Amino acid sequence: MEPLKLLEKLHEAVDQGLKLITLHGLEDAARSYFISQFLATFRRPCLLLTASEKEASRVSNQLRFFMSEHSQSGLATRRVWQFLPYDIPPLSGLSPHQEIITKRLETLYHLVNHPAPIVVTCLEAAVFRTMPKRAFLDSLEPLEAGEEIDREKLIHYLEAAGYSRSSLVEERGDYAVRGGILDVFPPLHHYPIRLEFWGDLLESIRYFDPLSQRSLEELKEFVLIPCSEILTKQENMARARSMGRLPNAGSEGVRFPGIEAWLNHFYDRPGTIFDYAPSETLLFVINPGNLLSHHEKIESQHREHIEQFHQEASRKGKPCLLYTSPSPRD
Repeated sequence: MEPLKLLEKLHEAVDQGLKLITLHGLEDAARSYFISQFLATFRRPCLLLTASEKEASRVSNQLRFFMSEHSQSGLATRRVWQFLPYDIPPLSGLSPHQEIITKRLETLYHLVNHPAPIVVTCLEAAVFRTMPKRAFLDSLEPLEAGEEIDREKLIHYLEAAGYSRSSLVEERGDYAVRGGILDVFPPLHHYPIRLEFWGDLLESIRYFDPLSQRSLEELKEFVLIPCSEILTKQENMARARSMGRLPNAGSEGVRFPGIEAWLNHFYDRPGTIFDYAPSETLLFVINPGNLLSHHEKIESQHREHIEQFHQEASRKGKPCLLYTSPSPRD
């Protein structure tokens, strides 16, 4: 069948509400090109699932190329996002690289806020839990120039949301306070943001160059989102402590390496990316025949990590972690 007629047939099938549509005969770049042509006029959220992270990265890059998007595209208009897995085992006692966490949170934000996002992810990223959707939405902090803001509460929010205080803001997740100026580098932005206060009045919001520290474009408003999937606010810390002793965690906002593995301590019902997808989301499964073998591999590796952790915890006298098994959402 000719590509144009196949596109028309696919649009008709989706519009008719067919639950399962199978396409054969397209591989790699040809498949991504076909999907990009379909999604160019399809204004609904889409989630593309692959077996491996490598394949997800390839599909994501191909879609960005065919849809004329690149890494510096305007974040407000960009449609294609990749939801990454962690770059280290969850029970390693170390936290993932901050850039990975930032990209995951940016993707979750656009999945719930963009009218027609295209999110590419792999099985490993999809089956491991993340912060609940409600907790994420409640953590969004819109700021507008000219409004009254309790600056101390804002700093308290930044600490609980995973930002790190530093003398100079250079990387995403940094914030700094100097007199009436609060600098912060949140996800969703290519440049850090300078907030100028007069008392509790937010007088101005500006991008600034992290190298020269010079102010750039002025903003009327923006949205702060967390820099961590673990929010260490008071109620979350109380729940976590009630489930056992936390490593090196004292007061609210205090974090420790590997805190992501304690997800179930901080949230009653952690979620997955499928919880963030709107009800009208269209799911593409790329090479579905590869999913089962990869799922078995993920489960096997996770069981090995759990056994290894139990042995180390027993030797060191550490409390046992509670971590969700990587199984698909019911």
